[in-house]
Parts: sequence; structure tokens; C-alpha cells
Amino acid sequence: MRSPFPHRLLGFTLSAACVVVACSSGSSDPGTAGDASSGSSSSSSSSSSGSSASSSSSSSGSSGSSSGSSGSSGSSGSSGSSGSSGNGDAGGDSGFDGGRPDCTNENHEPNETEAAAATLPDIDDCDSSATNVTSVASGTADVDAFKFVGKDTVGCLVDPTAQMNVAGAELCMFVACKTGTANVSKCSAGAASATSPGGKPGCCIQTTDPLTTTFACGGSDDSADVYLRVKQLASNPTSSCLPYQIAYHF
Repeated sequence: MRSPFPHRLLGFTLSAACVVVACSSGSSDPGTAGDASSGSSSSSSSSSSGSSASSSSSSSGSSGSSSGSSGSSGSSGSSGSSGSSGNGDAGGDSGFDGGRPDCTNENHEPNETEAAAATLPDIDDCDSSATNVTSVASGTADVDAFKFVGKDTVGCLVDPTAQMNVAGAELCMFVACKTGTANVSKCSAGAASATSPGGKPGCCIQTTDPLTTTFACGGSDDSADVYLRVKQLASNPTSSCLPYQIAYHF
């Protein structure tokens, strides 16, 4: 049987076909696809470029940071300037050793104490055995101590005597008998009796006159250890260097 509405069906079919063609045509528009592809590519390129710039910038920042770091370690070099404090060493050489000036020709050092007295050659009690010692008193804080053995021999007289060749210092002589105990009975003119830090008796003088210490050991042998001590007078300049010579016999 034929449809009672043949013309309506035909119109509906044509319209639907039209719609299908139009839709199909819109979705395959090459211009649109090209634009989208181009935009995507551009965006990707831009993104890549930005990433690259960002990476480059970041690298550059790292470099700068690293460079700054190395600058800091450079500053550790400035701690090397503490070496200048080593110049304090030069200050030590600038003249004083424990409050003493650095004088030339200072012999027999160190000999600041009786226990550290510089040892001189032994001599006997004959005056022909007389000898001398030379050195320098380095400032008023310096003490020079010397020691020699005086031997009592037959035919000569024990009369230990010492004399300085310059003024400005105190010369002392102390004795310690090899046998028995020393008993000092007399000091020469201008000298005064004294006792050493170690308890030995003796005499001191502050002029250039001869210093003689008369003593006895209480027996037949008056052999003894004789100590000589030199110290500048307190009235001298603190840092003065005083060269001297002591002539002595036993």
C-alpha cells in the first residue's frame, strides 16, 4: 500500500541529507585543522623556548651562585692575613728577651742563676794563674753568673780577688768550700758582705775597685767553688748594654 504522505517523506529525506552533508563538511574544514595544528606547534615551540630560557637562566643563576661561593672561599684567604700577626714575632726580636735588650757579644748565656752559672776553667791559688772573662750585661734585669774551681796548693796564698773594668754594675763573689763550710771573715775596702740566693757567703762591690773575699774552710785545704755575679745598677737605663771584663785570681 502506498503511503498517504509520499511528498512529505521525500522532503524529510532531502532535509536530513542536507544536514548530514553540512555537518560532515564543517568537521573536516582543513583551515580549522591547520590553525589548530599551527597553534599547537607554536605553543609547543614557545613552551620549549621558555623551558630552554628558564633552564639557561637557572644555569646562569647556578653559575652566579657558584661564582659567589668561590668568592667566599677567596675571603678565607683574608684569614691568611692573620699571618701579619706573626709580626708579633718581629716585636719579640725588636729588642727584649724577658725584659732584656738584645745586646751583641753576650757570652756564656744562659747564666742568669747560680745553678746555671757558666763554668770557667779551674785555677790554683798562685797569682800567676790569674785570668779574665768578658761579656755584656744586657739591661738592668740581666744577671750574669760564673763559676770556677779554686785549688789550694802548697806555696801560694788563697786570696780570691776579682775586679771589673767598667763602672755601672755590681760585682759579687761567693764561696763554697770543697771540704768543710766557708766562713767569710772579711770583705775588701768599699765592699759589703752578702749571701747568695743559694745561701753561699761572700762580698759585693759597686765600684771598679778590686773585690777580695777573705775566707777559711776550717781545715788545711781551702779549695773552693767560687761564684762571680754581675748585675747592672738599678740607676742605669733599663735597656742599656754594658760590656765588661772581670780579671780574677784565687
